[in-house]
Amino acid sequence: MTRFFSPRAPIAFLIGLSIFLGPRPATAQLAPPFPTAERRITFRLRMPNAKDVKVDGDWTKKPVAMTKDEKGIWSFTTEPLAPDLYGYFFVVDGDNIADPSNTFMRVGTKNIKSQIEVPGDKADFLAIQNVPHGDVHEHWYFAPELKATRRIFVYTPPGYDANKTYPVLYLLHGSGDDEGYWVQVGRANFIMDNLLAAKKAKPALIVMPFGHVSREVGAGRAKGGGGPGFMEKDLFENVMPLVEKEYRVGKDAKDRAIAGLSMGGGQALNIGLNNLSRFAYVGGFSSGGLGGKSEKAFASLLADPERSNKQLKLLWVGCGTEDSLFAGNQNFEKLLASRNIQHEWHPTPAYGHIWRLWRVHLHDFLPKLFND
Repeated sequence: MTRFFSPRAPIAFLIGLSIFLGPRPATAQLAPPFPTAERRITFRLRMPNAKDVKVDGDWTKKPVAMTKDEKGIWSFTTEPLAPDLYGYFFVVDGDNIADPSNTFMRVGTKNIKSQIEVPGDKADFLAIQNVPHGDVHEHWYFAPELKATRRIFVYTPPGYDANKTYPVLYLLHGSGDDEGYWVQVGRANFIMDNLLAAKKAKPALIVMPFGHVSREVGAGRAKGGGGPGFMEKDLFENVMPLVEKEYRVGKDAKDRAIAGLSMGGGQALNIGLNNLSRFAYVGGFSSGGLGGKSEKAFASLLADPERSNKQLKLLWVGCGTEDSLFAGNQNFEKLLASRNIQHEWHPTPAYGHIWRLWRVHLHDFLPKLFND
């Protein structure tokens, strides 16, 4: 697999953390956390002068209090966790910090979190298995309308043949993330590798663009997030022409899919369902922006259900029932049903707005693509 590195290495975070911690006597570095045989994890943080330390992660709905020992080391041990990839961070006297003992991080446009993997059969679908692996390519391009250089990642399946035409999935990230998140956190490449090895999916490219107007948005120094109008323009005028120039991909709707999570889910639904001549497969995972204006936003889809159903090969909508966006997604599904728009609805009990669910959604979505 082609390796890539974010241009925003967490240098600022490390500098800030050193200032926050202040001068300390030389002490042995704490070992990074690891799961026990029972899949418990003990988190530890040396912070002798802190008054309150908590740990917050993908396994809990709210920060959990840690206890301090006589050496100034705070700790907390979880109950047995389900096999998965977990993100977490510490809350020190109200400030969020990543784990300084763990270099396995996820760096987005708004935050830095540490990560830890709990192995097990239930996580095999996202694990790095002994199977043929595809490549992840990095492409930079200039967006004239934004006067900015932007980046996409492109996954090509194992044995990619430049003389063969492949279908393509445009996969969009959420608010606060960036174009690398579907690989770094979502494991999209490994999920696809494993599905292909099991002959459960069709070989396809996966294109992962940047979904914000600017990286300054995440830092609070610029206005404007990642609305579907902006993303549609960037996708149609910059990203798709680049992909279709560099790779042999089909240009018919039956060879294109678009999907995303949260902000990217809202983008994918708006772009895909309003451009069925370009996309026959559309997916939204815990999609944002599905408020009371959905009927107007998807007027072209709803105007002629018979025609829309002929153009659509798959409309896939999913959301965790504990997600604050569940009501909006459920109302969108009811609107589709009331207008006889063919679709799949996947409400997932006990899940909130979390990456643990979106990896499952992608795993369930990929085998349904390009089977015509």
